[in-house]
Amino acid sequence: MALKRTRKKSSSIIVGLMTMGLCTTSVICSNSALGREATAGEPCKSEVATYVAKFLTGKIYKYIDWNPASATDGLMSPDYVASASTPRDSAFFSGGGNIIYEVTSGGQLKSYIDKSTSGGSLLTPAKTYTSDWATRRKKLWSNGPQIFSIEDGGNLAVYQQSAPATGNGTLLRDNAATLPIDHPAVAAFTKADDVWAIGATVYTLTSGVIEAWPYTASDSSRFPAQGRIVGTTSPDQKQGWAAGPSAIRTAPTGVGMSPEPHVVRSYTGSSSLTEADSEYGVVIGGNVFAATANCLADAGEAKPSFGKAAADDPEAPAAPEDDLPDPSTPVSPQVLRGRFTLGDGKPAAGLPVRIEAMDTVPEDARRSRCRLWAQQ
Repeated sequence: MALKRTRKKSSSIIVGLMTMGLCTTSVICSNSALGREATAGEPCKSEVATYVAKFLTGKIYKYIDWNPASATDGLMSPDYVASASTPRDSAFFSGGGNIIYEVTSGGQLKSYIDKSTSGGSLLTPAKTYTSDWATRRKKLWSNGPQIFSIEDGGNLAVYQQSAPATGNGTLLRDNAATLPIDHPAVAAFTKADDVWAIGATVYTLTSGVIEAWPYTASDSSRFPAQGRIVGTTSPDQKQGWAAGPSAIRTAPTGVGMSPEPHVVRSYTGSSSLTEADSEYGVVIGGNVFAATANCLADAGEAKPSFGKAAADDPEAPAAPEDDLPDPSTPVSPQVLRGRFTLGDGKPAAGLPVRIEAMDTVPEDARRSRCRLWAQQ
């Protein structure tokens, strides 16, 4: 399949549209092919989605945390790979995997599936719950099977999700797990700058101190009276999340309103966290949460492309060396051929793609540059 490329004197124009699979400088496509089996049918992850809800723009942006099992060799994607428009007054949090929850200002709880890696929407509706969640927006987090909420009255409520992998199951309040406002764990969760969960452990980040709170889900569901300090960071770190086991991330500014970029720090370890990289990546300012994986796999020798063409592709065309006409003068359409692949080099298929001119009047006057974007 060929793409037509038209050269014009403009800063940014869409010049082609086609449907095929791709990975571009702005999109990475994941199929978990690099994962090892954690349990039967459940592959470990070598890349994890990280979301930023930016209330000022009314959008959610998706980044990729590449090879999070190694927080020194991995990296955050240099740009967001997908986005979706959202209400500016909704609260969002992750249900783990590719499930995202929204609590609207009117109190509706909605669940979504992120299908952006296969050409669908980042917020594909899964289910709208009729429960009144208007008083349960104070602080929200989930480990998948359970949804935790600090209610307006200050109590901790726990809800059991019967279908955590799809986000469309039955949601029942676990009355045995309700804890009062004066419980030490509830007080810590309320005071914390941020709260998140990995499996059966809830983590708090408070004034630069990271504590672990193991959760027992049974007929007598309980949190301990005291958390265990597992790591420290600078007090300006106000947001925390996990890519997966032993892979914690933090960033400043937890209110989700700052337009400034956030520098992401990475930490490794379970019983004790060690800072692996103080400049692991950068995300746009906003409220950050991740599609936390239950199991992480090292990517090995595989390298992230973040949309770049696979190295040494025998079918990739060589760059033209002949002189081109004056770039200020429009010329006849040119043809661009190539293959689009996943991050591990395998062919991708089924995603709408557009071609956009980035620099149609380059300084050397030899060739223009283009970039590819996924149509969401």
